[in-house]
Amino acid sequence: MGQFQSTEVCTTPACIQTASHLLGNLAPHWRDMDPCTNFDEMVCYGFNQHFDDPDNGVDLAAKPNYRLLREILSRPYEEAKNVKPYILSRRDNADEHNFEMLRRSYEACMDTTAISKAGIKPLQDAIARLNEQWPVEMKSVDEPFDPVGDKAGLQAVTIALEKLNIRTWSTKTHPIARYNRMADPVNPKLQRFLIYVPDTTLSIAEASLYEDDDTVALLEARIAGALAAVFPEKIDERTARSIASDILALETELLSQLVEADAAQKAAEDPKEDPQVRLKKTVVSMEDLAALTPTIGLDAIVSALVPEGHKPEAVRVLLPGLWPGVEEVVNKQRKIVLQSWLFWKMVHAMGSYVESAELKAVGVGGEAASNEYGACIDHVDSSLRWTLGHFFVEASYNNLTRSTATKLAVNIREEMKEHVNKLTWMSEPTKKRTLKKLERMALNIGYPEEEPNAASPDSLAAFYSGLNITDSYFDNAAAGRGYQVVTDMKGLLRPTSQKEWTLVHTLITNAQYESNSNSILIPAGVSKLPMFHPDLPQWALYGGLGAIIGHEITHGLDSRGKTKDENALETNWWDDKTDEEYNKRAQCFAKQFSEFSVVGADGKRYSGDGNVTLAESISDAGGLAVAYDAWAKERKSMPKTWDQSLPGLEEFSHEQLFFVTYANNWCNAYGAAKKAQVVRSSGQHPLDQFRILGGAENSRAFREAFKCPKKEPRCEIF
Repeated sequence: MGQFQSTEVCTTPACIQTASHLLGNLAPHWRDMDPCTNFDEMVCYGFNQHFDDPDNGVDLAAKPNYRLLREILSRPYEEAKNVKPYILSRRDNADEHNFEMLRRSYEACMDTTAISKAGIKPLQDAIARLNEQWPVEMKSVDEPFDPVGDKAGLQAVTIALEKLNIRTWSTKTHPIARYNRMADPVNPKLQRFLIYVPDTTLSIAEASLYEDDDTVALLEARIAGALAAVFPEKIDERTARSIASDILALETELLSQLVEADAAQKAAEDPKEDPQVRLKKTVVSMEDLAALTPTIGLDAIVSALVPEGHKPEAVRVLLPGLWPGVEEVVNKQRKIVLQSWLFWKMVHAMGSYVESAELKAVGVGGEAASNEYGACIDHVDSSLRWTLGHFFVEASYNNLTRSTATKLAVNIREEMKEHVNKLTWMSEPTKKRTLKKLERMALNIGYPEEEPNAASPDSLAAFYSGLNITDSYFDNAAAGRGYQVVTDMKGLLRPTSQKEWTLVHTLITNAQYESNSNSILIPAGVSKLPMFHPDLPQWALYGGLGAIIGHEITHGLDSRGKTKDENALETNWWDDKTDEEYNKRAQCFAKQFSEFSVVGADGKRYSGDGNVTLAESISDAGGLAVAYDAWAKERKSMPKTWDQSLPGLEEFSHEQLFFVTYANNWCNAYGAAKKAQVVRSSGQHPLDQFRILGGAENSRAFREAFKCPKKEPRCEIF
């Protein structure tokens, strides 16, 4: 790793570009600032001045990826293969076929004339098809739902939506996650269908907003306007408002049931009981599932979605105690409210794929004719993710880049083993199993190699052989959503694999630790400048991508990750004393990140919630520590000619530049209002600014590099 030169300052194009990036983000008066207390402003001042975009440094790195893909997708195959630095050798017809699918999907999205001409009709037609399965009759607007007579219609429309990856009674937990599928809690190698909780317009974290008058009024107007635009029968404003109001009341009751069921389940848990005893209760037979939801018919939904011929004997249910209450809520609704709620699901999910002044007016999409290339690349990615990633890799991710990133990951994982070996608070039996978990942790770099093999045109062609791409933007979106369900459900037919890619994919500027398989995923999209390039000095490699890799590895041992052993089995595998010592140190992070605060646009001060962000803050600190020490060890074994500076940054030591590089990952241009919003949202990730400050306070190496008065880290586990 690193570019050999005889000079002390690296002058390769990659080094000059990265130096420009780091220098441009530095505060002009950085020499007068104290990095020990003000590191975030010192290294990110310029980022705030240069960008209005609220994305952080990691997100911003995605923009060149999109521009490259625009260049590729805007050309015929024969020309696309010559786009520089794009190098595509023509293998066979499968490769050209795959490319044409991508290009046709992209062009349909960019065809604003056709989208404008189609207007809202594609969405109205989709609603009409739902209505055929459970017809709305306005003359019976006050008719109550009949659990016997209306059961078939309710289930038919629900299944039709679920087949389009539009969630109704069971929502996924992440916007780009696979479908309802997860490892069995007793046998992690076996995958089961997973029933989550009912989907609502506002998330569980936002439930309190259903009691906010302004929010309710906004949502009521949005739902009423959307329904009026697509309803199968003409509907007046008063009726639409009444239905919208009842939909929000329905969702409020569903969330109330969720809160009660969750509280009851937690109250019944014995903290000393092995988690396996609790988790076994979440495996429910298909017969029991049918008994739990006789009206909604979760068993019918499962049977309709699983691959043909597959008959699961049991499923996982996140909250078994939730469903009797949900059934009770459903059975007391007006029929038209349940029908309209399902129609609203369709509009909410698909409104962004049509052009409609009515939907635009109420903020439910309706602006598809304004699609720009970034939105269309996202659209192609949602349907043909692995094929698009294949051409991106061919264009910009060579074998040297992948092998360098792989070596980085191997070295950092080995360093984490060293750190664990030196822990004095961890017992020897727990330490032995922790080391085994690290040894078994799979390192997936760049792109997937199975289901499908993203490097193989034949594998990709076979994987997407059932997906029909046409010249219709709306139809392509629906087909892509539906095909995602089909391919994801096929995972039920095979064992859990450490090589499967779930939340992240080839293009994304992010990374992931997958607790259900004990594996990390480092996509090609995040392995780019300014965070990574094989020609950069090692301190830049380890401080940039290396810290991200270390973060994901540490996730396997953070407050959530440590609940699963080396076989991804959730059980009490830590002894009580070790667990007590860990929790004592973890509370330091919880306290620290609860003390970080920002001033909002309203002048009020908002503090973080260190308990909610605990896993991320622990992983930040652990990842930074092992990445730094892995670099220090690698540095000793290399000639000095490989340990170069960057032009214009010679005043910094290489130790300091390691941390400047790390902090640049989290620079952002958030305004006061946005910062307050992020802090108040109770998301699992701390505000980027807090991540920089936490890194400075919790890193022994940082405090030594910048000669801080207090050398000891404030909080430390690994």
